[in-house]
Amino acid sequence: MPQPDNLRITQFNLEIVGACNYNCSSCPQANNGREKNFRKIMPFPLIKKVLDDARQYGVESVSLHGSGEPTLHKELPAIVRYVREQGFRPSFFTNGERLTPALFREVAEAGLDLVTVSMIGYNREMYKKWMSTDRFDQVYKNLEGCLEIKRTLGLKTQIHTRHLILDANNSEYEVGEYKRNVIDALPGLMTEIW
Repeated sequence: MPQPDNLRITQFNLEIVGACNYNCSSCPQANNGREKNFRKIMPFPLIKKVLDDARQYGVESVSLHGSGEPTLHKELPAIVRYVREQGFRPSFFTNGERLTPALFREVAEAGLDLVTVSMIGYNREMYKKWMSTDRFDQVYKNLEGCLEIKRTLGLKTQIHTRHLILDANNSEYEVGEYKRNVIDALPGLMTEIW
């Protein structure tokens, strides 16, 4: 399909997995909020076709996420490599539970530009409440290992975390707790607190 002269899309979001391994209360995934058809995993040949079609619009970066968890896709490193080979900057958001140092190395070496780990809850108890799972320590351990791999191998992939203020009246305390429990404890991490 020819590109209209005035249409340019620089950022392209592609949800390669509609399912998630978490059930966070603030997400469309919560309480089976997504219909079964939305929880599928997109086949790699279809991903290639969509990316090939996207090239005509001047796409520069491709985010491989939506409200699903991209690390559930068994071909994630190959997908990242394909995105990079097409001349796009690949990135994705994850809850971090499946982002092991081994998987991080694979996607980083495949050309991943940026991975953002969503961590809502400034300590284990609050994380469990908001993310609806007790995996704070596992995600922390994964991040620690990913940062070590990045440093050791000199990988360029950026690792970010994204946090959320849960009570605006208590924001100073929460920022301090995020800083103490995650940011200062994991040097080399880029962080946003919303």
